[in-house]
Amino acid sequence: MEKQKFLMDYALQCIKFNCSAEVALFIASQFALESNFGRSDIAKENCNICGMLLSRFRITTALWVNRGHAVYLSTLYCVIDYFLWLSRFDFNQRDLVDLECFKTRLQKSNYCPSKRYIDSIESIYDTYSELLTNLKLFKDGKQK
Repeated sequence: MEKQKFLMDYALQCIKFNCSAEVALFIASQFALESNFGRSDIAKENCNICGMLLSRFRITTALWVNRGHAVYLSTLYCVIDYFLWLSRFDFNQRDLVDLECFKTRLQKSNYCPSKRYIDSIESIYDTYSELLTNLKLFKDGKQK
């Protein structure tokens, strides 16, 4: 249940950035992979669930660096920074609503080390895909 709550909480945050339910769950699955569902030391110490590094080339919500990773005031600022990163690499609205487009763009970015990385995210996504029903209801405004 703890893992489902992690995914649901962060997928709902992603929906607020105009992601489809599918893309939102995929991004939340990416956060789960990066942070071991929020349990990694970097996630706990730095409020960094994405494995983000401190950017020197774009606007960022990070405060400083600890253990080589960006430090945030809260995980919400980390999520905001992730979307700032997406905008830096010209992810567009289509990428945020079409899962295959999003995966293709992510794979071509410097964030994604290999196809295996995408496969690992997909494994989490597939395991918890039953959350999509509630996410779609939320996205459609039928659930608060």
